[in-house]
Amino acid sequence: MIHMSGRWGLLVSAWMAAGLGACMVSSGNSGGSLDGGWSAAGGGTAGTGGIAGTGGIAGTGGIAGSGGIAGTGGGAGAAPVDKATKALTTTMEGSVSLSDGAKIDVPKWAVPVDSKGAGTAMEFTITKTAATPPTPPRGAIPSSAVYELGPGHYTFAQALNVSFPVAGTTTPEKVRVYRIDPTTQKVQRYSTSYDTTARVATAQTYALSSWFSATAGDVGQPDGAFKITNTSSTDWINACVVSHTLTDPTQDTDFPSGTISVAPTGTIGWASTMNWYLPLGTYSICVEAQTAGTVSAAPGTPRNVTLTAQVLAQPWTASNPVTTDLPVSMTGAATGPCNCTPQETVFTKLFENGNIYAVYNQPTAPTVFTTTGCNYISRVWTYHWNDGSGKTPGTIGLSSSVDMVYGPWQASGTPGQGGVVNAYWNVYPNIVLPAGTYTFVDSDPATWSQNTDTNGTGMAGVEGVPAPCP
Repeated sequence: MIHMSGRWGLLVSAWMAAGLGACMVSSGNSGGSLDGGWSAAGGGTAGTGGIAGTGGIAGTGGIAGSGGIAGTGGGAGAAPVDKATKALTTTMEGSVSLSDGAKIDVPKWAVPVDSKGAGTAMEFTITKTAATPPTPPRGAIPSSAVYELGPGHYTFAQALNVSFPVAGTTTPEKVRVYRIDPTTQKVQRYSTSYDTTARVATAQTYALSSWFSATAGDVGQPDGAFKITNTSSTDWINACVVSHTLTDPTQDTDFPSGTISVAPTGTIGWASTMNWYLPLGTYSICVEAQTAGTVSAAPGTPRNVTLTAQVLAQPWTASNPVTTDLPVSMTGAATGPCNCTPQETVFTKLFENGNIYAVYNQPTAPTVFTTTGCNYISRVWTYHWNDGSGKTPGTIGLSSSVDMVYGPWQASGTPGQGGVVNAYWNVYPNIVLPAGTYTFVDSDPATWSQNTDTNGTGMAGVEGVPAPCP
């Protein structure tokens, strides 16, 4: 939980250096704001919780490229051996990879929207570490380094592909991908496909943390394979395990994560026919269809059906690649997602002091907030209405009362009241902020908006979710 603090903090000298000077207040600015971009034309009334009218965040395209990203991504861990990063927005798809084949593939609309439904940006990281992989169940042997993938502390709206190299020579049916749970440190196997030419194993996930590949021991039967064919050119098909009864119950100790996503036909870089590798047994499976999002439109409302008594009776091997077709028909589908499909993390307003009234330039007091626990910070913003002129985005940072400085991060701009360009400065830190008291550091306090309802503090906000402390 976060609340505003009235104390000045430790940043008066930093504010003076940034140009606070004599705290001159501009006059006549009209159209203050409440939480970023939804604004009432001509300074009209907004009601509770937000502003309606012209000049709001421009749909999902509000993020200016990838310039607004900075952060730690993969989190703390063993010393990095190699690292790559890439910033992606909500309506972008892309990948980040290392030279050894480790890779994250991100589809459109995996990156979250903010509290107003506008597109945001995230920095994805993949770090090869020197950490020793934990021992997997049932005699499996690690066959790669441990890779830290970020950002963590988040469940994505769409499944990502994650890939890792596999050392040595093996057969595809023995290849495994494991995720290390960041809270329990236990390993969780994921359904895995293997490229024998590149010697790279790929799995799908809605959450990032630490991962590694492994080779199965000689225990039990190989997995079987449900074959899923998506014939739609508009819908993603997601499937998850509702319940199962395994032919060999001992395999429950290493049961793979029961989700898979299959792309619409014609989606570049994503398969529309996939094998879903699971232990032999009988399954109840929920199948979900959702219209894919585009650059200008969000994904549609999911529909789901449950398939019962789906029998997987024959093992899949490279020498005998037998598959069992999983019927995909949405006839009679119910509205809504499958209960077993991971649900996207929803960011909340952890701090905000904006309002709809007339604003003036240059704060007369620092903007300070206090956290009583650790929080994953997804978005930080400040407001620069600047007499209706806006301001080219600079940087935003946070300084703690114990002299720790986070950032500064380069901001990207979105419209404010009356459609004023670059009124909102937005950064997307993707960090876990410890409990403490923090002061906003804005690179241009001379154009930073404030008014009597903020007690002279600069208009600003923080969005995120509670997270485990590092």
